[in-house]
Amino acid sequence: MTVVQRAESLPERERAALPGEPAEQSLPALLLRNAERHAARPAFREKRSGIWRSWSWAEARDEIVALALGLQALGLGPDARLALLGCNNPRLYWSMLAAQMLGAVPVPLHPDSTPAEAEALLRASGAGFAIAEDQEQVDKLLAMRTRLPDLRQVVFVSARGLRDYDRDTLHAFDEVLHAGRSAGSGAALVRAAAETARTAPCILFHDGDGGDGEAPRPVLLSHGTVIARATAAAAVDRLGPQDSVLGTLPLCWIGDFMVSVAQALVCGFCTACAEGEETAPADMRELGPSYMLARPQDFDAIRARVDLRIADAGRLQRWLHSRAMAAAERALAEGRRPSLFWSLLILAPLRDALGLSRLRHAYAAGGALTPETLLWFRALGVNLKQAYGQTEAALFLALHRDGAVRPGTVGEALPGVELRIAGDGAVEYRLSEIASEAAQSAEDWRRSGDAGRFDAGSGQLVILDRAADLGRLGDGGLFAPGAVENRLTAQPHILYAVVLGDGRPFCTALLNIDPEAVGKWAEREEIVTTSYQELAGHPRVHDLLRQEVEAVNRSLSADADLAGCRVRRFLVLHKELDADDGELTRLGQLRRDAIAARYAPLVEALYGEARSVHAEIEVSYEDGSGGSLAATLEIRDTAEDAPAPHGRAA
Repeated sequence: MTVVQRAESLPERERAALPGEPAEQSLPALLLRNAERHAARPAFREKRSGIWRSWSWAEARDEIVALALGLQALGLGPDARLALLGCNNPRLYWSMLAAQMLGAVPVPLHPDSTPAEAEALLRASGAGFAIAEDQEQVDKLLAMRTRLPDLRQVVFVSARGLRDYDRDTLHAFDEVLHAGRSAGSGAALVRAAAETARTAPCILFHDGDGGDGEAPRPVLLSHGTVIARATAAAAVDRLGPQDSVLGTLPLCWIGDFMVSVAQALVCGFCTACAEGEETAPADMRELGPSYMLARPQDFDAIRARVDLRIADAGRLQRWLHSRAMAAAERALAEGRRPSLFWSLLILAPLRDALGLSRLRHAYAAGGALTPETLLWFRALGVNLKQAYGQTEAALFLALHRDGAVRPGTVGEALPGVELRIAGDGAVEYRLSEIASEAAQSAEDWRRSGDAGRFDAGSGQLVILDRAADLGRLGDGGLFAPGAVENRLTAQPHILYAVVLGDGRPFCTALLNIDPEAVGKWAEREEIVTTSYQELAGHPRVHDLLRQEVEAVNRSLSADADLAGCRVRRFLVLHKELDADDGELTRLGQLRRDAIAARYAPLVEALYGEARSVHAEIEVSYEDGSGGSLAATLEIRDTAEDAPAPHGRAA
């Protein structure tokens, strides 16, 4: 066993700069502290009808106390579960804190969950109360009420379309707020909330569902663990009241909660909410947040959006962008800043257009960020780093530090964390505080579910893949599908990739095109198609994707761990992988077992002699109906040492 990065092993200068945890023992207590210490500073912002509205910390406290009193009048109390269905909205964040003030536990669910998925999680959590964002979510809850006798009260945020609904157990959010304001000052509630114990339950997440056939596992986090992990991560980058974030991540993901709620409370900074998913890029440019945490696919999407814009630009603009990025990448490799000329002409305006001009710190979490995407952002001038963690550990276990960002690693352990590699290659960790209600292994060490190693040169942690997904190729070489898939999906025209090869002589892949990116490319190439299926099956699209697979193969050849995982054959699926078809989780993760079963004939064809294969697959449509899609799919081989695509770096 190897142990690395105990808190006391940090450099003296870093340990000396780290403040201690706040004296407050719970998130509601931090809210009350901020309402006194930062009373007039903005706590929440929201854009509605094109206008930003703000609430100060003092105003947010008053709203949350009133909401807690209103929910208390509906029967919400200690140990109750409050389900939350919706997108990023100050009122849903307030609902989390209002529930915690009452000793209840918020349970965020994904808004795109099917009624069956939501029902299973509501039943498992025992939620008796729910707050839904709109009519769609209310209808979902009402459809299962007869099967969930514990679900007694439902509160809706947006009243649109709900005028004629039965209001006996259905309540408008504003009405609950008004009832709370009319109930009195809430002084007793405030005193009780301020005394919430550090070990009291804080929030319940459902983690997992990554294709292993098991139901998502409940993870109940304590206030103490949430505060300790949020404080440790925030202290490394000295986050404070001057910072701000834009909440765009799913509420049901630990990453959004730890940044938009926990760190905002610990540091006293402002959490803003975009008007909608489609307006988020423009809203981000208006807001200019200073801090950002997102998933690797979100950063890949930003990079792909830039690639699309550059591809549609004129020849001069494309040339200038190419020269500027090449100069910036050289400067980054040499450890210096890019020239002022390229910074002012190209890099700074591009950062501003993306809403990244004020960004001091950005992290990718929830998966591995490809070295190419990491270096692209850093060359652009964005301080992008990798974070690593687990839901059971309140997300933050390791981070890149400024000045020590090594592509392919996830940084060093945070204070209060110890990491080690078990004999079977699994990453294990130990916290100085209780992480959750789940039982811990011997000596308080926990298995993360990931396989990894420590980088020989820097001592930083390297995550190879999920331990359950690791395997061996036929020649005994390492098979790490997730690491290869991350690199494939970072390519401009590949949306999803499923890499196969465990026990096989070589790796193959099932690919999904990115319909927007490939559609734009097809327009430029004057390729006319009338459907997704026709576009995905076009031979020139296959040529395009073959170039991108071969580019990934070249990058894998330079990686000692992954050199044997180069993709030798692939095919392009005629349908997009979909959560409604059971192929993805609601957070966009591959359900490997389901995919392997649904596409078994295609997998076998990839390892045979055929050059094509007939595929017919059942699909589900948004209206609940079903059907099937059939097509003959071409199987493509890749070159062992293919040259770089024209105009692109290897």
